[in-house]
Amino acid sequence: MLCGVGLLLAFAGAVLAPLATVGAGRIIDGLTQHDDAQVRSGLILAAVAIAVSALHSGSSTLVWSFVKDLGDRYGRHKIMQLIAGIPTISHHERPEIADRVALVKADSRRLAMTGQLTAMNVASVAGGVTITVVLGSILWWLPLLVLAAFVPA
Repeated sequence: MLCGVGLLLAFAGAVLAPLATVGAGRIIDGLTQHDDAQVRSGLILAAVAIAVSALHSGSSTLVWSFVKDLGDRYGRHKIMQLIAGIPTISHHERPEIADRVALVKADSRRLAMTGQLTAMNVASVAGGVTITVVLGSILWWLPLLVLAAFVPA
């Protein structure tokens, strides 16, 4: 559930950031053409985009730190289960137990970071597609600039 909220926040932040620029463009076009409806739609679009971006920046960090804490808590729980199964303190002297503890710690770290990395990747693709569409709405050849960014130097 939390990973879904984080994914939604990352997606919204990546898509709405370029749309704030579109809103600013509509405001400028409306002011130069004396079109109140276009100015109003630009203000609404820019205000919504900026508000969601502000919400994204604050709550995204909170969501992902909570997910990381849940992963750490899961890892500590598994380590305690592993160590509790040994009746003495001999687990400090057995290398196979230390290896298993290290594996559990690595798995819990990966578990905590997978959602955030997935959300960042999805947001990057969504932001790139949004920028490409916005550029294409301005001039037909501007999306070629996005492709030119991938050409090695």
